[in-house]
Amino acid sequence: MAVGFPDSCADVRIAQYESDVRTPKEDLMKLFASTLGVPVELFTVPILSEPREYAAAEYWRYELGAELD
Repeated sequence: MAVGFPDSCADVRIAQYESDVRTPKEDLMKLFASTLGVPVELFTVPILSEPREYAAAEYWRYELGAELD
């Protein structure tokens, strides 16, 4: 496999990362990102899925707006 996992366990290991059973270390996340050609932040940015999460994000965007611009 492209990131060096043995074929016999790669699918299980990736599934564990996807389901949050395991968390990859930073160097492994960098390797995933490099292999896939995406920024490593893609793996660390939370995905908003509930209305309260959107409300909280909007609040902090407003509060930090001047700092982020």
